[in-house]
Amino acid sequence: MPPRVLIVGAALAPELADLVAAARSRWQAAQVDSLHETADRLDAEPGFSLIVLLQSRPGQFLASDVLALQLAAPLARWLVLLGPWSEGEMQTGSPLPGVARIYWRQRQRLLSLLDRIHSGLRTELSLPPTATMAERIGQAASDPPARLAVDLIGVVTREKTTFDALADVCRSGGCSSIWLLPQQPPPKLRTVAAYLWDFTHGDPLELQQAPVFARLATPAPIVGLLGFPRQQDIAAMADLGIVAVVGKPYLINELLDALHAATQSNNTQSRVA
Repeated sequence: MPPRVLIVGAALAPELADLVAAARSRWQAAQVDSLHETADRLDAEPGFSLIVLLQSRPGQFLASDVLALQLAAPLARWLVLLGPWSEGEMQTGSPLPGVARIYWRQRQRLLSLLDRIHSGLRTELSLPPTATMAERIGQAASDPPARLAVDLIGVVTREKTTFDALADVCRSGGCSSIWLLPQQPPPKLRTVAAYLWDFTHGDPLELQQAPVFARLATPAPIVGLLGFPRQQDIAAMADLGIVAVVGKPYLINELLDALHAATQSNNTQSRVA
């Protein structure tokens, strides 16, 4: 049975609108505009099991207000969907206490989290509000790795150490990988199901090579890796032929989920064609 969900706030950052739509595709949810209205709603309708905050900017919600509501609804779990201006909160040391975090660019991670909740599996939202951030990250990282229904992923990076790390990710998902340098064309191997390209250095030459590579790699999709991407970065990647972008730092399952979604979508399109 899906949880009773209360969404708090308006998606002032346009990047959050996609996450809200993703959440509503899985859940039926009530919505209020503020934490003050949340208190009134919880008094009138106790029993919400999940409260989702839409944080477009840092400081939008006060920790003291959240703590007071957590005491008033001790069985509820809390999740905050964060806009791009909130990406630095972990460095400033001011994240909301007792609240799991999903960034605006982590749509696939959110969908996977919702599916796990719906299936009754343990997630970071299973932890009580008193759980530390380290405990939440540890729980998210301990989820069983997603399994890729493919045999081979091409990893495009100029650094051997980066390839080794991404090859380990692919291996944990049950598939092999091959290393390609950015200046190399895609291999003529029909067994390469998708490509994972590390764009974190922002090399202009790589950006010029990407659309040519994408055309030659068709129909295999390309998933890009970027450090703390902004919405315009993701739009630019799409223009280059990149079907999905995962921000660094990433969780292993976040990257595997993106590869799974890309390869499944490609398989569906191939069957339709």
